[in-house]
Formats: sequence, structure tokens, C-alpha cells
Amino acid sequence: MPRQEKVITIFVASPNDVVDERTKLEEVINELNITWSRNLGLRFDLVRWETHAFPGIGDDPQDVINEQIPDDYDIFIGIMWCRFGTPTGRAGSGTAEEFQRAKTRYDADPSNLKIMMYFKDEAISPSRIDPDQINNVNEFRKSLGEDGALHWKFSTVEDFEQIVRLHLTRQAQSLSDQGTGTVTEFQAINQPSSSNEKTCDEDFGVLDLVETFEDSIDELEQITTRISDSIEELGTKVKNHAEEFAAIPRDLEGNINRRTAKKRLALVATDMNLFNAKINEEIPSFNNAISTGINAYIKSVPMYSVFAPQSEIDKNVKKVVPVIISTREAMLLAKESIDDFRSEVAALPSLTSQLNRAKAATVTILDKLIAELNNGQTLLTEAEAVSNDK
Repeated sequence: MPRQEKVITIFVASPNDVVDERTKLEEVINELNITWSRNLGLRFDLVRWETHAFPGIGDDPQDVINEQIPDDYDIFIGIMWCRFGTPTGRAGSGTAEEFQRAKTRYDADPSNLKIMMYFKDEAISPSRIDPDQINNVNEFRKSLGEDGALHWKFSTVEDFEQIVRLHLTRQAQSLSDQGTGTVTEFQAINQPSSSNEKTCDEDFGVLDLVETFEDSIDELEQITTRISDSIEELGTKVKNHAEEFAAIPRDLEGNINRRTAKKRLALVATDMNLFNAKINEEIPSFNNAISTGINAYIKSVPMYSVFAPQSEIDKNVKKVVPVIISTREAMLLAKESIDDFRSEVAALPSLTSQLNRAKAATVTILDKLIAELNNGQTLLTEAEAVSNDK
């Protein structure tokens, strides 16, 4: 039988160097729609020029798009990296013009539109570097601060996927409470599932998802413990090597035997390289655990929203929040400890090329680990905000 569904329209604007992020956004929206539509009668509708524009005539291609894309969307999402785009005659680029059109609507009625800007902060291949384009992107980002617009930085497609999923969940909660969106009535039709669909996820209940979250947090704790043990072990070995290095006999002039010294330093380099290999294996596991846990929690939010306050299920799910807070605080402490260890490693003297290479590799792997911990803290902070919005 027919049922009503509230539709929240999202428009995405970006230059052509973030195609992967645009595709990932569509995947996230399709995934969220499965849960939000079923449990709250709410659905996102993504508007992209690729799917909603068609050939036409205007002052320029952007003018044609402006005429064809409806401007009554509820959320504007802008994504930029190293390209700003081509001037349109009305703005510095098509993306900038689309942002200005959205900003004009927002200024007229802030309750009428949500604006979300994302900037990719990832290394750029030298062949893709265009100083003018990068400068335009940086100037545009600075102007957002002057306009009071909050923007978000991400490094990889995976980072973007995780944070935009959390942000869209919060927006859905906010817009649903405000009554924003278009209410439509439709007749549900059973259709065969595609072989590529993750139908098993759709069968998960709220307690299944909470359990997945808790299992992921347990795994995070185990990974963090192993990393801490590896850092402590390497620190102890480096200290012992330093003491043995200092004990190397010296000649009458106070010089140590270079060959003996290099052998001792080679052992330090070997220990560092073994440490790097261990941590390099742990980082993907850490990333997967935090992603799995956060995704499960997000999917559970609209499900437990339908349960009465103080019900047993509601109480069970709310136990997740203290876990989120304690895990985030543990990550902060771990990051501070790793920051200190990184400084100690970076300060080691440059004595041999083998040690220098191992030292540089260790600093790099610790930087990657710190970045993962920062990302994990950010995701957990946003997950806590999702719970508070509930």
C-alpha cells in the first residue's frame, strides 16, 4: 500500500578532479536511504549535473546548467581539491558560481538551506600541479572563513566517505525535526535485488549493529595496545643500543672503532625496520575497525529512534555513548605518547646512511599512525554529536 516519504534534495558541486568523491557521495546516500527510508520515512535525492542536466543553449555551459538544475534543494555540498575550474563570466568557476547561488539563498533565509564545503588535503602528483588553480582554491577557501562558512578537510576518499556519512546523518536528523523537505506518496514495489547489493546488511537489527560497534571498539583497543607495546619495545631497544654504543672502547685519542660502531648502529636500524613493518600492518586494521564501528553505529541511529525513551532497547543503545567518549579520550592519550616518541626518533643523530633511512621511515610511519588517530578522534567526536542530536 502507498506510504509517505519525506525527500531531502542534495545538490553537489565540484570541479572534475574529485570524481571519486562524487561517486562515493552517491554510494553513501544510497546506503543511508536504505535505513532512513525504512525506519523514518526519509530519503535523500542527489542532484548532479551529470544526471539532471541535458544539452541546451545559454551564455555558457554553466548558464545552461543553472537553468536546468532546480535551485530549491535542501543541502548544498561542495568538494574541492587542486582544481578551481574555468571562469564563467559571472564567477571564477562553475563551482564557485554554484556556491554563490547557494550562499545567496542561505543569506535570504538561513533555515532554507544547509551548506557543506569539503576540501581535499592530499599530496598532488607533480603533473597535476597548476599554481594558478591551486592559488584560486586556497583563496576561495580563505573567503569562506570571511563569510562565516564552516568547511571540512579530508585526506582520502575513505576519509570523505566516513565523515560525509556522519554529517549527512546529522543533517537528516536536523532537517527532519525542522520539517524541511518534500513529502511524497508512493507505492512500494518489490523488485529483485541486484547481485551486487549488500542485502545481508539490510537484515541487521539495531542490537546487531550495536554489537558490531562494540566488537569494533574491542578490536581498536587490542590494536592500540599492540602498537603501544611495539613502541615501548622499540624504545627500550634503542635505549639499550645507545648504552652499548656509549660503552664501545675508545683508543688513546678518544676515538671509537668505526666498524664496531656501524655494526651497533645497524642493529638499531634493523629494530626500527622491524617496528615499521609491524605498525604498517596495524594501520589498515585500525582504519577498518574504526570505519566498521562508526558505520554500524550510524545505521543503528534511525533504528533506535523509533523505540520509546527509557525502553530496554533505548537504554541498551545509549550505553554506546560512554564507550565513544572513553575511546576518543584513549586515542588522545595514545596520540600524545606517539607524538613524544616521534620527536625522540627524529632527534637521533645522523651517524650512518642505514640509520638515517630507518629513522626517516620510522618518522613517516609514526606520522601515518598519528593521522589515523586524529581521524579516529574526529569520527568519534562526530558520532557522539549524532547521538546528542538524537
